[in-house]
Amino acid sequence: GMEHHSNIVPWQMLCEQQGARLRVIPIDDRGEVDLDAYRELLTERTKLVALVHISNALGTINPVERMIDAAHDRGIPVLLDGAQAVPHQRVDVQALDADFYCFSGHKMFGPTGVGILYGKEAHLEVMPPYQGGGDMIERVTFERTTYDRLPHKFEAGTPHIAGGLGLAAAADFMTGLGHDAIQAHEDALLAYATDQLEAIDGLRLVGTATNKASVLSFVLDGVHPYDAGTLLDRHGIAVRTGHHCTQPLMDRFGLEGTIRASLALYNTREDVDALVDALHTLRSTMASTEETSTAPAPAVAVDETVEERMQEVIDEFTFLDDLNLRREHLMDLGAALPALDEQYRTDDYRIHGCQSKVWLHAEERDGRVRFQADSNAMITKGLIALLVRVLDGQPPQAILNADLDRFLEDIGMEHLISANRKNGLAAMIKQIKLYALALDNAASA
Repeated sequence: GMEHHSNIVPWQMLCEQQGARLRVIPIDDRGEVDLDAYRELLTERTKLVALVHISNALGTINPVERMIDAAHDRGIPVLLDGAQAVPHQRVDVQALDADFYCFSGHKMFGPTGVGILYGKEAHLEVMPPYQGGGDMIERVTFERTTYDRLPHKFEAGTPHIAGGLGLAAAADFMTGLGHDAIQAHEDALLAYATDQLEAIDGLRLVGTATNKASVLSFVLDGVHPYDAGTLLDRHGIAVRTGHHCTQPLMDRFGLEGTIRASLALYNTREDVDALVDALHTLRSTMASTEETSTAPAPAVAVDETVEERMQEVIDEFTFLDDLNLRREHLMDLGAALPALDEQYRTDDYRIHGCQSKVWLHAEERDGRVRFQADSNAMITKGLIALLVRVLDGQPPQAILNADLDRFLEDIGMEHLISANRKNGLAAMIKQIKLYALALDNAASA
C-alpha cells in the first residue's frame, strides 16, 4: 500500500480494539494500484475501504472512481484521504460518490490544525458523537442527553474559529485562481521537471505512474536522502527527505527514504532549472567528499580530558559563524572517520532510533573505551564522528559523567540538524553511555 501513516495507524488501533483485520491493497513497481487484486480483497467481511486519493510520496493519482464503484457494488463504504488531492485538482465528492472525504488545511495554503471531514448524511446520522461538550447538544438532563442536528453533533466545544476562517480564505483563493488552471499549470511543470530529472546520471524516479500529480520522488546513487536535503538547502532548494510518513511504502521499494520535490501553483520552470543545477552541484560535492573520505582521522591525545576535547570542538564551531560552514565541518568530520570493520556493520551493532543506519562498536583497552563507528548518511556519520572524537579513549566514568547536552548546545547543534536527527543523536548518546556503563561494571566485577 501507499498510504500515509495517518491512514494506517488509526485503523490498526481500531483493529486492536475490535478484533478486525487490516487488508493491504498491493501496488506494482510503477506505484500503481493492482485493481484486480483490489477487487479480490473485497468480500462480504469487508466493512470499509480507506484509500489515499493521491499519494504524498509518489504522486500517484489512484483510480478512485473505479475503486469506489467496485466497493459500492458490494455495499462497502469508502473513505478517501484527499490531503494531497485538494491542492492539485478539482475534487467533487458527490461526483466521486465518496462516503467520506477528508483533507487538511495546510496542504491547500491555509492554516495548520484545521481540516475537513465530509461524510454522507446517512452515515453521519447513525454515527454517535466521538466527543462530548458544548454546542453539540440539543438538550441535557442528568438522566439523558439528546444531540443537535448535523454537523453540530460532531462539533463539541468552542470550534477552531480562526482556523476555520483561514481555511475558508484558502478555499476562496484557490477557487479564484481556478482549479482547472492550477492543474494545467502543474501538469505542464511536472512533465518538464520529469524530463529534466530523468536526464541526470544516477538519478532514479520512484513512482512513475501514468496518472500523477506534481510530486517528484527520487533517489541519487551514492547520496543518502538526508545528505541531499541538507546540501540542497544550501542552494535555496527546499525538498523533503526520508520516508514521508509512508514507511510501509518505502519497504515495498526497498528504500530507507527518498528525496521529494513537490511542485505547486507558485512554482515555475526556473525553479525546476534551479533544482537541476543544484543536483548537479550536489553530485560534484559528494564525489569530492568521497575522494577525501579515506583521509586519516585527527590524532587523538589520550591524555586530554573529555572537557578539554569538548572545548576544542566548541572553539572550532564558534570560529565557523555561518550555519552552512558548520554543516560542512560536520560532514568533514564524518568523511575523516576511519572505516568500520565489516564484521561490525550488522544489526548487532546498529543503533536503533536513527532513521539512517548507524553502527557502533566499543571495547575496553587498558581501562579506556575505544569506539569504532559508521553511518550510511554523511551528516549522521558526522554526528557519530563528533561523539567519537570527544569520547574515544576515555575511561568509562569520564564518558558517563560527560555533559554532552551542554556540549551540543554550545556548538549550536539545535540549529544544525532536524528534529528527527536530534532523536537519532539522542539514541547515539544513549548507546555510547550504555557501552561505557557495561564496561565500567565489568571492570568493577
